[in-house]
Amino acid sequence: MSKFTYYEVLNVQMTGGPKGTLLDKDLLKKAYHRACLTYHPDKTGRGEEDEVFLLVKAAYDTLSDDAKRLAYDSNLEFDDSIPDKPGPFDAPLKPKEFYAMYGPVFERNLRFSVAKAIVKNGKTVGYETAPVFGDDSTSIKDVNLFYKYWINFESWRDFSLAASKILKHDLESAEDRYHKRYMEKEIDRKAKAMKKDEISRISKLVCLNVFD
Repeated sequence: MSKFTYYEVLNVQMTGGPKGTLLDKDLLKKAYHRACLTYHPDKTGRGEEDEVFLLVKAAYDTLSDDAKRLAYDSNLEFDDSIPDKPGPFDAPLKPKEFYAMYGPVFERNLRFSVAKAIVKNGKTVGYETAPVFGDDSTSIKDVNLFYKYWINFESWRDFSLAASKILKHDLESAEDRYHKRYMEKEIDRKAKAMKKDEISRISKLVCLNVFD
């Protein structure tokens, strides 16, 4: 079952929000209750430690908590790669090759974009959308807007879960509050370093294109 995401386990849709995913808590509860009707030990007779039931519980505990869900979403499988541009002795990219190579990279990284609110008369009426990558027909004005957006790109990606896995720090197994506090500080330090690397990765993507 570990090959399934928590969203797949509970059969709920992952939807984009201004910062991470948005989930209807009532729909999530209904999905959890449906899963319990199928996998609860009272129904299966497999006991409280049944692997499938524990996975259902873990999925609900994570997705129902905004902070845990943000960290979980940040840790889902994602292609971080950025293609290198041709070297000085390589043939330069043709326009179509350039757009085909970098367009999808910008597109997939929008997954972590913090959408800025559009406010009118003191009320949020929507969220800004990112400018499209464009092509040879894109105006200079739109090109400038595109790179302005990415130069100021703000990511909601949270590396706390990834950091805890790398450090093998399980807060639930802490011997006492001092040990737990130590692990929290180590996780926070590692997560901040990973966030810094993330910012550098996005900056590299932008620079590879701006200074073409």
